[in-house]
Amino acid sequence: MLFIDEAPGGEEDKQGKPFVGKAGQVLTENIKNILNMDRKDVYITNVVKYRPPENRESEEEEIKACSIWLEKQLEIIQPDIIVTLGHCSTKWVFDYFKLKFSSITKLRGKIFRVYKWGKILQ
Repeated sequence: MLFIDEAPGGEEDKQGKPFVGKAGQVLTENIKNILNMDRKDVYITNVVKYRPPENRESEEEEIKACSIWLEKQLEIIQPDIIVTLGHCSTKWVFDYFKLKFSSITKLRGKIFRVYKWGKILQ
């Protein structure tokens, strides 16, 4: 299982690890209590690999520049399940798998299946 967020926050930037701040504590609790899994059994990453200045939203150029690293992570891990955490990561995953992205509000809670890393079934 792979979780993808937009970019590191302040605490994540300091420690060099994803989701170690307050949001990370909530995610860790949810992984444990809802999924009955340990955090070490999932992979957590970001689309953009560094914290944008003043914690602003990542710009398209930054997303493109960092995409090669996320693509490599996907190729190596080949997760059975990808959970996107927000608009940026959802749009990126939909673009990567050539799915039509409308808005995160319309997609929230829906499950999309991707087989053989390219053949898409819904």
